[in-house]
Amino acid sequence: TVQLGHSDDAVNVVLDTYGEKSVDMVFMDQRGTAFHEDLQRIENLRLLTNPAVVIADNVLKPGAPHHVWRICSMPHYRTDIVDLREFGSAPVEDWITVSWVHYGPTHGQPAEHRRELTDLARESDRFRVRAMATSMKDLVGDPLDDFAAKFTATFVRLGISSTMYVKTEVTGACAISRLVRLRPGEKPPLWNGADPRQELSGGNWHSETGGAQFLGQQS
Repeated sequence: TVQLGHSDDAVNVVLDTYGEKSVDMVFMDQRGTAFHEDLQRIENLRLLTNPAVVIADNVLKPGAPHHVWRICSMPHYRTDIVDLREFGSAPVEDWITVSWVHYGPTHGQPAEHRRELTDLARESDRFRVRAMATSMKDLVGDPLDDFAAKFTATFVRLGISSTMYVKTEVTGACAISRLVRLRPGEKPPLWNGADPRQELSGGNWHSETGGAQFLGQQS
């Protein structure tokens, strides 16, 4: 069963309908600066199975700094940060986080406060408002790239960086995207300026699964 809707409404519907420990996966795509609060609330309501998978989109642009810190610093998460290109706009780099959530002493607890993340969250919200008025692809370049560089550098100083990236190769009339795990200290490749959509017709873009495993899948 898939429950659609904003977290303010959907969480209560799921709890009333299915009860505790009924949610196997959560996909978060609302305001990124609220991800961490929504996730902590879900944990405190004991909605998640043990373990459960939580996926969050757009955590680099426009950004979800408190969420990234939470899921990468607290021991009840096993998280990968996936570097990829925004769908429909290849110049836009973004992150998706994929976390396995386990029960434990820190489950449902707040993360350690980091003052430097407050400024990032304010900037994230400003970019989100601008993106809602136009689209994220219209914000490509300065100052969005400068913000993303600041965002990335802040987390590198905290010992957090992307762990996987999406590699897309075009062979003939077909494009194949697959996950590639980064080695410690390795950065994802820089965008080479190519947009596979320009070389393809509909239905010729495929995803290859079963290669690189997420951290949460590893024993």
